Amino acid sequence: MYLARRRGSGLRSLSLAVNANVGDTAVQELARNCPRLEHLDLTGCLRVGSDGIRTLAEYCPALRSLRVRHCHHVAEPSLSRLRKRGVDIDVEPPPHQALVLLQDMAGFAPFVNLQV
Repeated sequence: MYLARRRGSGLRSLSLAVNANVGDTAVQELARNCPRLEHLDLTGCLRVGSDGIRTLAEYCPALRSLRVRHCHHVAEPSLSRLRKRGVDIDVEPPPHQALVLLQDMAGFAPFVNLQV
């Protein structure tokens, strides 16, 4: 994250979407060096987890929107501090939770042998 160290203090918006090299370590370095960051897209960064998100909450007070779709290692509790600050978080539920929600909403009988 050379860019974050070098020019990060003024960075306000960044997309790292669908980047296999981005994990918690990269997000943590980004957060520590980009205090003015307002918008971050981590969609499809499969190595990003809750540790990176907690560091964003701690070091990025200006953050207003965060996309973490398909970041399956990001747990809901790590997002709570950002939600309390009013950050707009775009995250989809894991597939098994989405099916349970669908079942509850539609009143269907339990799904049997459903493959996603």
